[in-house]
Amino acid sequence: MEFEQKMAKINEDKILFNSQKDRELKDFEEWKKEETAKITKARRKSDKNVIDLNCTVKKLKEDNDALRVEINKMALEHKDKEIKFKAQIDRSKKSIETLSSKNAELEKGMQMLRSGEVAQDMPLRRPNEVNRLIRNPDFNNVVENNLNVKGNVKGNGKEMAKEVAK
Repeated sequence: MEFEQKMAKINEDKILFNSQKDRELKDFEEWKKEETAKITKARRKSDKNVIDLNCTVKKLKEDNDALRVEINKMALEHKDKEIKFKAQIDRSKKSIETLSSKNAELEKGMQMLRSGEVAQDMPLRRPNEVNRLIRNPDFNNVVENNLNVKGNVKGNGKEMAKEVAK
């Protein structure tokens, strides 16, 4: 009997063990499903974040490339404008030099006219310019402005130039 009691006790423990094992396996499987679901959800979220980050990085790269192209374009425009303005400055300097020399020559001629150094029979060097100046209705003002002499011109400048040209 003792043997049968011990066997019954062992069978009972075996049944309890198997039922507890089944319960633990069932709990483990449920926990495994839950954790797998959490991991899957986290992986999807992570993948979505990676995709979003990749899109953001791609967009930033495209923006950087566009800005780089625009900067290069603006640099070329700047160089073109700089060349254009340097050429304009050079032309202006040459024009100023030319006009300054003409102005000096005309001033010298006017001083000679005023002082009477030019002989009546001496031909003028630049009759076309003198004629152009004489035809200008504002001749006296032009003479005064070019020579920076106000009120020192005796008589009518046109008459003086005509007399010298005779």
